[in-house]
Amino acid sequence: MTTLSTLDRSTGVPSPDPCTTRLRRRSGSTFSSLAVRNFRLFLIAHSISMTGLWVQRVAQDWLVLTLTHDPFAVGLVTAVQCLPTLLFGFWGGVVGDILPKRLVLLGTQVAMCVLAAVLAVLTLTGDVRTWHVFVIGAALGLVSVVDNPARQAFVVEMVGADRIRNATSLASSVFQLGAMVGPAATGFMIQAVGVGTAFTLNAASYAAPIIVLLAMNPRDLNPVTRRSKASGDDTTPILSILRSRNVMLPLIIAGSFGLFLPNLPVTIAASTSVDFHSGSDLYGLLTAVVACGSLCGALFSASRHGNGLRTLFVHAALLAGGYGALGLLTTPVALAIGLFPVGVLTMLVITGTIAKVQLSAPPESLGRVMGIYVLVALGSAALGGPLIGFVDAIAGARVGYLVAGAVPALVLLGIAVVNRPNHSSPNGTSGRRRG
Repeated sequence: MTTLSTLDRSTGVPSPDPCTTRLRRRSGSTFSSLAVRNFRLFLIAHSISMTGLWVQRVAQDWLVLTLTHDPFAVGLVTAVQCLPTLLFGFWGGVVGDILPKRLVLLGTQVAMCVLAAVLAVLTLTGDVRTWHVFVIGAALGLVSVVDNPARQAFVVEMVGADRIRNATSLASSVFQLGAMVGPAATGFMIQAVGVGTAFTLNAASYAAPIIVLLAMNPRDLNPVTRRSKASGDDTTPILSILRSRNVMLPLIIAGSFGLFLPNLPVTIAASTSVDFHSGSDLYGLLTAVVACGSLCGALFSASRHGNGLRTLFVHAALLAGGYGALGLLTTPVALAIGLFPVGVLTMLVITGTIAKVQLSAPPESLGRVMGIYVLVALGSAALGGPLIGFVDAIAGARVGYLVAGAVPALVLLGIAVVNRPNHSSPNGTSGRRRG
């Protein structure tokens, strides 16, 4: 069969495959990873399911806000959905290292489809209660414990290690394209036909990844040797990997922003309903502005090759400042303008941390390492959700934006102080080298 050759991760030397040579000449292409058929199909299906996921995310937040009239409850739902990752994130990565990732993803997509369908039925029949949303959110969180690290690691199997940054950025672009289209459409959809239709659309959207995963030829993948056990002597290599500067610093940055990045819609919802006295249409549009900026940031990231720690740190510092600036904006137009660069920087930070960790972990441990990444990045949202919801409810959305910027800024300041004696090294090794 004809496949894309990959870098030898132990030597960094590419094989002399002519296909690789031709692709390397086009390495500057923003869309070079689309040369891989499996990844191309995966991306198409991913775009459909991500749009449906964002439709449900916005509809769920608005449903809880409508049922409770309490921003804290919206943040609490996010926390419940992220809590399983905080508790079991590492073990979700273990599943991806033991079982074939394609089959793992097939199972998670079916489970998510069923849960979305249940919520749709409850809402359409008028029987939905707040506790239903909490229970289904917790169940989705449990499924995501396995789905997220397996999906991140599966990208490596589809495209090979030499195209990780490009593929990760394109996958993030698709995620943000869904985040741009989904919220904008959802705001008007809720007004026109109700929240239940949004949940129905999300349930139907899972058909695309299920079909694509079933249609994939496993022989066209680049699987790594899977471990037969998940404990004992496997612990020491993971700890050694985590001590690497190229893994630890991105994890710290991801964790500090993970407190509030997934919870930005909570504060936007509070701005919309409390500060601007508006409805779901404005909420959807403001969320779509963030997604539009994130899409631009992901496409820009896909065209880049280097993945240095210095650049990542600068992007993170600018993002923290951007969050703080949102707290100074007092009109919907000004907030929309401010949310766009926040979206751009958000995606530069997310893709930068993911790519750095992916390229710094050995292939046979990638599932577990990405499980730890997801645990840190999304598990921290379980803590940040109630916190930012409480701040929004007590002090207002503008203070919520300020807090969301101040906490990561303090973490970044701590990183700068701790690493000051080695100031010459934060230029970060290239994403192609192991730290």
